[in-house]
Amino acid sequence: MFEPITNKIPPLREYLQHIFEEKSAMNVNGQKVDSVLLDMLRASLFYPTRVDIVQRSNFCKEIAVVIATRFLQELRDESKVTHHYMESMNGKYSAAVITEDERKAGMGIEANNISESVHAMSTRNMQVFGTIRGDSSAAGGQQCSNGD
Repeated sequence: MFEPITNKIPPLREYLQHIFEEKSAMNVNGQKVDSVLLDMLRASLFYPTRVDIVQRSNFCKEIAVVIATRFLQELRDESKVTHHYMESMNGKYSAAVITEDERKAGMGIEANNISESVHAMSTRNMQVFGTIRGDSSAAGGQQCSNGD
């Protein structure tokens, strides 16, 4: 997966070799996991060969286009407030329109209602952690709103 990059950056190749081929991992019971098992797991996750998984991959790509299109339709709907924040709609609150002073003035201000606050926490978690699942990123905001 990283071969084009690792051919150009030997230290990265050495690091990946150490992490994925030489270093052992511990499972939840504190037992060492064989690196061959980890390689098999990685291969099945990133390079699926089962016919049913490969066939679903194309379906998932098609359905992703449909979902993204629908999201954009909803966000751009002029009867909803979200279109004011869309750069593609030249929204009055979008990053393309507001001044740098306005942008800075809005930083650090907490959301004024619970639904905005939960959404903001989800967005922050996605930005900070990147690969976190959507439902997991929402949990932090929900936890704060519930006082857990």
